[in-house]
This record gives sequence, structure tokens and C-alpha cells, in this order.
Amino acid sequence: MAATYTDTLPTDKDKVRFYLGDTDVAVAADALYSDEAISAALTVKTSVEAATAFLAQGLVARFSRDPVKVTAGGQTFDFSDRLPAWRRLAVEMTAASATDGALTFVDASYGADDEPSEY
Repeated sequence: MAATYTDTLPTDKDKVRFYLGDTDVAVAADALYSDEAISAALTVKTSVEAATAFLAQGLVARFSRDPVKVTAGGQTFDFSDRLPAWRRLAVEMTAASATDGALTFVDASYGADDEPSEY
């Protein structure tokens, strides 16, 4: 499975990786998601925002079982901020996808109210 990223964000996949913070893909196995998983999410959810929210929720579900602090080789790594960050991202992207392209029903007025109507 491939994991690619271009920092000029030419594709929706790159945009999703950027939002998720999944940009260090030099070693494909270290990526949070494969290119194929991101492409599948984009196909199912049909927008960058909805796919990002979907994948962020998946990261919360996957990593919430893991310890947030890990000690390895004498170093302690603290990942306690990642779950709240992905939760916030999911909420923000869900809201963005709900309003993206939505119709509004705001009355439009043209000209002054006292102008005579031609009808």
C-alpha cells in the first residue's frame, strides 16, 4: 500500500493528509492511512471535509485504545493531545461539510424600498 504526500496540495488526498497531520510518509508503514484508504473515504464521503471528518473519527477510534504515554529507549513520548485534536478536527470538518454548497433562503432586495415596482 502506498503513502504519498505533496506539500503543494495538488490533490484532495494531499489536502486530507494535511488536515490529519499525516504528512510524514517517507516510510509508507508509518503513515496513519494509506493512499488507498484516503481515496476510498473520498469516494464514499464525496468531499474533502466529509472524508477528513470520517478519517479523523477513525483515528480516534483506533488510537483511543492505546496508552497516551510511552517510554522507549529511555525517552518518554506523550501523545495525550492527539485524540482531542482529532475530535476537534472531526467536528470542524463535519460542520464545514454540512454548510459547503448549502442553499440559503435569504430575501434579496434590489434598490430602495420606496422605488415603484415595474410589475
